Amino acid sequence: MHIAKKALGVSLTALALTASLPATANAAAASDAARAQKSCHTTGANGMVTIEGFRPGVKRIKVTMSVDDIAADGDEVRVRLLTKLSDGSTKHWPWHANSSGDGTWKQWKTYASDDGGFKGAGLAVARFKGNKFLNGCQNWI
Repeated sequence: MHIAKKALGVSLTALALTASLPATANAAAASDAARAQKSCHTTGANGMVTIEGFRPGVKRIKVTMSVDDIAADGDEVRVRLLTKLSDGSTKHWPWHANSSGDGTWKQWKTYASDDGGFKGAGLAVARFKGNKFLNGCQNWI
């Protein structure tokens, strides 16, 4: 009788763990759905943006941007957030620059908000000589 109780106890524990797995999996899936990542590459630069909390209509997002300088050309590389606003317009947020040279990487963490809610988000990556735009790319989530 003692053995039967242990067997039953193990079965109930296993059942309880099994029952909790879908809830955990669903929470992770919801979290992944609210986190989006895009990158783009242009001559001399690679950039990436990760946005947490993004879904159409959201009013505030957590943003992580990075840019790599991949050319020994003396040019500055930059990254910036792009958002589609509720009125359909595109907002070009300020550039973040990496002027440390070939082989360097920089990252920035920030937030963006719009009272009307965002319809979309993406990034722009570019290479500059001083204030002169040389080349770039964009990518949207």
